[in-house]
Amino acid sequence: MRVDLQCHGYRGKIFPFSVELLDHALDPLVEDARNAYRVYELFSIRRPGDIWKYLWVRLLDVPERIWEHYRRAWKQEASEYRPHPWPENTLPLRTFDRFFFWCGDDTEPEDECWLRTREGNAFKELAIRFYTRITQAQEDLRRGDDPLIQQEIQTLQALRHPYDYEAEIPFLLTSDRYESPTVLKRSAGYYDKLRELLVLPEVQSVACRGDNDWQTIRLICAEQRKRAKAVGKPLRDVLPISILSDGISSIAAWQAWVRFYWEGLGYGDLWVEQQYLGTSIKDLVEKHERRKLLFFLDEDQGEIQGYQRTIGEGWVLYRDQDPDQDYQGLSQAFYGRFAN
Repeated sequence: MRVDLQCHGYRGKIFPFSVELLDHALDPLVEDARNAYRVYELFSIRRPGDIWKYLWVRLLDVPERIWEHYRRAWKQEASEYRPHPWPENTLPLRTFDRFFFWCGDDTEPEDECWLRTREGNAFKELAIRFYTRITQAQEDLRRGDDPLIQQEIQTLQALRHPYDYEAEIPFLLTSDRYESPTVLKRSAGYYDKLRELLVLPEVQSVACRGDNDWQTIRLICAEQRKRAKAVGKPLRDVLPISILSDGISSIAAWQAWVRFYWEGLGYGDLWVEQQYLGTSIKDLVEKHERRKLLFFLDEDQGEIQGYQRTIGEGWVLYRDQDPDQDYQGLSQAFYGRFAN
């Protein structure tokens, strides 16, 4: 939305004041929530005014004094440790708003020009229009059937969400360069096959080596939640999960039962290979005798002794051919140590 104003300065001088309002942070927020990420943040928007913190301002034709404010704000936001978070000539609306203030008869012309417009009906109508988009997205998620999203909605409605006890509400103002961690990193065939494997009755536990694919972690945790709801048992008892990772923020929001490992990895009937971490599956089996019922990968590692290899669209599955292995007993023995 472009905002073109005419400011009346001293001695009758008229000068332009043009900016563009950008709402490109709203759609990624909604899409992330649909992928079970930033759900709490989306539902924290409860009034039209909450929308303002998700808008950007691009400076088009503004007085030099505004450019000076912008350059100072840009330097304050800069850091030697990360790229600058603002696109060129662009800044958050809330930062832009702080450039202006009423000062009685001493109010600067550009301040009065912006503030009268900012406090007028056009901006209120804009907030309502954006807010309607958000409330519609919230309602769509309420009607959905994703088990992780439904779990979050239930806990936040009951004021039992982990984020309810944080001092600050989670908030992320994304730029037009934003790339969501939920972006698909595997083929459609890979995810279809993973869903198929996760519902196998012989899969009583899952070990995931690495955490570089959000959607893989999401599918595993969703299956854990589905099983628990179906049989009315604790998450740990229906599908314990181990992940080689230093932590995944949404695990707490999903309230999944996961054990994290910085080194090594817990047991899993189904071993999901997320990324190459030094030792191939082939070497784990043939050199270190680390056998699992199923190894699921997105890259072929050739034949592995004692395993049947099946190759599909973007995935490779290795199934142990030893009929004497008691994998269910191994899973129960390993995770039984963590029972409360």
